[in-house]
Amino acid sequence: MGRHDARGIYYLAAFKKLEDSGKNTWNWAAFLGGILWCSYRKMFGECAFLLLFEMVLSALFFPFLLFGAFAYFGENFPLEIFYVGIAIVFIPFRVFLGICGTANYYDQIKENIMNYSSDDDLNEENIRAELSKTLFYDGDNKNG
Repeated sequence: MGRHDARGIYYLAAFKKLEDSGKNTWNWAAFLGGILWCSYRKMFGECAFLLLFEMVLSALFFPFLLFGAFAYFGENFPLEIFYVGIAIVFIPFRVFLGICGTANYYDQIKENIMNYSSDDDLNEENIRAELSKTLFYDGDNKNG
């Protein structure tokens, strides 16, 4: 079993758990990768939404952080305040992706399958084929 097969098996098991129990699985890759993970999984709508939301929240939050730190510390305020601010802004999005990333990815795969087939075609073989398009692309098109 190659490394691509292992990733496919992970997602198939996570998708099966999601279908059977309705419970999300924690996705470390989504949590750590954030917007990059979304774009790698070709979830461009979610990627654009998260990017826009993070930009707007940053634009609203950082001026208050800067002025508040300047007012409290004067000219010698510590740079660590910005690290805390970045964590406050970006960590909630990462947690959201860690919790909901696999479910969103599964919804996208189901939507892609439904675009070219019927409800009867939502089976493990077609899910594997759709996974191979996003997981296993090696540049030589032998896997989908």
